[in-house]
Parts: sequence; C-alpha cells; structure tokens
Amino acid sequence: MSVKRGYEQIAADVLLAQKGDAEAMNRILADVQDTIYYNCKTMLHNEQAAQDATQDILITIYQKIGAVSDPKAYVAWGGALPQTTAKTVCARSIKSF
Repeated sequence: MSVKRGYEQIAADVLLAQKGDAEAMNRILADVQDTIYYNCKTMLHNEQAAQDATQDILITIYQKIGAVSDPKAYVAWGGALPQTTAKTVCARSIKSF
C-alpha cells in the first residue's frame, strides 16, 4: 500500500487512534483513501463498485483499528483489505444476477 507518510508516523497515529484520537484516525484514513480507491477500481473495473468497496474498507479500518496488535503491521493489514473487499463485492455482484 502506498502511503504519504512514513511507517513510524503511521504507527504513532495507530496508537493514538486506538486511544480515541479522531485527528489521528482522520490522518490514517486520508493517507490510504486514494490508494484504496485506485486498487478497488483496478480490480473491480467499475467506478460505483470501487466507491462502494472503498467506503467499506474505510469503515472496516475505522471499526477495527483497535484490533491491530502491532501498529507497525497496520500498513500490511490495510493493504490486504482492498483485495479481500473487492472479492466480496464481486461475489455480491454475481449473486445479484
């Protein structure tokens, strides 16, 4: 996952976000939003589906940031979310036909 800031800064923000710091959480989400959208759009080949998947991923990051036991590992965890979410979105799309 491409990030705009260094891993140490992000790890520090993960710790702050886990303690309820809203500004730290906003920085984390801002760092990854564009990359997540690009990855989803590349995988899903559909702008609306990519936007939906991006929103799902950002919500997941927000809800599960507390579960990240190693803040330095957050970038790898966050990087895996577009792929798993895109697969879920594709599966939903296939079922809706």
